[in-house]
Amino acid sequence: MGDNFIAWMAPKGGGLVVSDKNKPKSRRATSSRSKPSTPLPEDAVAARLAELEPIISVLSDDIRPLARSLATNCARLSVTLDSCWADYSRNGAVVEYDNGGGQRGIRENPSYAAYIKASRELGGSIGKLVQMVGPGTVAADALTEWQADQRAVE
Repeated sequence: MGDNFIAWMAPKGGGLVVSDKNKPKSRRATSSRSKPSTPLPEDAVAARLAELEPIISVLSDDIRPLARSLATNCARLSVTLDSCWADYSRNGAVVEYDNGGGQRGIRENPSYAAYIKASRELGGSIGKLVQMVGPGTVAADALTEWQADQRAVE
């Protein structure tokens, strides 16, 4: 029965695959398909974290590690917001795409969706930090003000 029988018996969409070394690789397997995102500049993240450090440092020892982790996340999200907004401002609301295989066109700038997602996550993380420091406190006001400053940079 041979290889043809095995390939015929394999379920569509997965299962047993008979390899053929002479076949060209799919476009998805090539490195030119996806462009890696640029890493966040750690100095910018460190600067944003330094802005939050006075608020975190006054917390009790038992919650400070969790608060510092949340603050680091906030700093990274803030830098991500800046990066997404810069790309959106530079390239506009729609961008051209060409995924190979004859599919081309325009689509919504993916930086916009990433910006919205990062903004929501930043708001959630700031909300958690506000709960940790206590709503209505000077530290909570400082966190809310810091968040407003990050969005005003846009």
